Amino acid sequence: MTGPAFKPLSRWAFFTMIVSLCLFHAREARAFSLGGEMKKADNLYEDGKYSEAVEKYDKILEEDPSDPAVRYNKASALYRMGRYKEAREEYLKALTSGERGPEQKAIYNAGNSKYRIGEAMSGTQTMNPVKEYEEALEYFRRAMKLDPDDMDAKYNYELTLEKIKDLKKKQDQKDQEDQKDQEDQKDQEDQKDQEDRKDQEDQKDQEDQQQEDPREAPGGQRPAPGEMTKEDAERLLQAQEEEESRLRAERKKGRAAGRPAVIKNW
Repeated sequence: MTGPAFKPLSRWAFFTMIVSLCLFHAREARAFSLGGEMKKADNLYEDGKYSEAVEKYDKILEEDPSDPAVRYNKASALYRMGRYKEAREEYLKALTSGERGPEQKAIYNAGNSKYRIGEAMSGTQTMNPVKEYEEALEYFRRAMKLDPDDMDAKYNYELTLEKIKDLKKKQDQKDQEDQKDQEDQKDQEDQKDQEDRKDQEDQKDQEDQQQEDPREAPGGQRPAPGEMTKEDAERLLQAQEEEESRLRAERKKGRAAGRPAVIKNW
């Protein structure tokens, strides 16, 4: 796709001519000075001095707030300044002329304003521009209904529709990625919990084994291989003492059996 996507004032010169003719007759009953102020404001607009033009249009609107031509021109100046929200509001206020052509252009440019608002929101991480694009789409649909031959409105309608489809597709992909990240994180947490439980069970098994081992040395230290514990030494000493006592008893018994019999004198 090449070239600018939007042409908000592509037929501005033609529309200004129509409005100027209408305004001239509408102002015949009012002070001629208003017509001079309108011309000054339009000249400022044409020179790209949009802020000064808006000030002029506002002064005219103080005298006649319902003038749709002034509303439209002010909206176009605001649009050129990038003040799209205000521009849209002014375009909608211009829908009082009762003339099909001017109202169609006001609706068309209200759609452009909404599109630009959504476009500005697309660069942020916290704002969703889909709603703004959908409202712009509705304005373009209304503009096409009023003028089926308006190719600009048709082009912008199709462009906005593709924009919405693309954003929704990206949002679906992001939602799937976020869901997968959450599932992966949960799997990692579950695995860590299992590892922690296994470590606790292993530690408990070791503690239980140490408590059940009779050869466990004081202080929680197991004897080195081949080293005799205190309990083993005591049992061995007791066995030796019992064996010596038994041997002494046998020797004593043997000596008593070997003594000569005592012959008594009767």
